[in-house]
Amino acid sequence: REAYQNCPADTTLANISYEEDKQVILRGSSAELNSVFAFVSALEKSPAFAKFGIKVRYATKKKAVSAGSVDFEIACLKEG
Repeated sequence: REAYQNCPADTTLANISYEEDKQVILRGSSAELNSVFAFVSALEKSPAFAKFGIKVRYATKKKAVSAGSVDFEIACLKEG
């Protein structure tokens, strides 16, 4: 739930994988690359993700006829 609350308006989460006390993997797409990094920043400030190291594993820009989008994967790995 916390991930969805911190998700920017132009960003869609397609998949959330959770391995208890180890990691959370978030996959989705966004209209802009900046929104992916804004999402990471919001997660880093979230108390629910305080014990996780958060990084973008990939962010790939796709071009479509009308507009582009960015597919991404964010890894939240438990620290300590």
